[in-house]
Amino acid sequence: MRRKGQLDTGSEKVAEAQVAQVIWWQKFALARFSRSTSFNLLCTWATLLVFITTLAECSSSTAYGKFGHESIFSVPPKVGWWLMEVPVTMSFLYSFFWLPGPQKHEVAPRICAAVMCLHYSYRGWIYPYLLRPHPGARSNFSLMPALGGWLVTITHGYLNGRWFAEHGRHLGRKS
Repeated sequence: MRRKGQLDTGSEKVAEAQVAQVIWWQKFALARFSRSTSFNLLCTWATLLVFITTLAECSSSTAYGKFGHESIFSVPPKVGWWLMEVPVTMSFLYSFFWLPGPQKHEVAPRICAAVMCLHYSYRGWIYPYLLRPHPGARSNFSLMPALGGWLVTITHGYLNGRWFAEHGRHLGRKS
């Protein structure tokens, strides 16, 4: 601790700057679901993303399926659907199984992770294979929904993985 009349040392200035930076970022975390500032910031981003995508969908149609003929950069529907859904699988697997978390070895979070993995195994890997596009449609899936969907699906997978592994305290054992 610094006494009156003493100069700040370099380490004290760095510590004060780090505290000020954390406080600055906390102002943007409107959603408060955990004690983690970064998790709360990402939840705020996800909330804003809901409003952004709702406005985008209300203003124009998404260029895939029957509206896909208007797209400039298009791929076959099976490839487009797979590209749109694969990031949620990867981000969830990374955030739940790879990153550390105090609850990831508990039973309830593992059941939730299994349900998530089963759902997105079907949605991202099996369904695109089973998809039967219209016989005349070759490339009617624009890359823009797939790439834009990455913002949503990466956020979704990461938040669920972190919630199950770390922040969802009600999923762990009662102390």
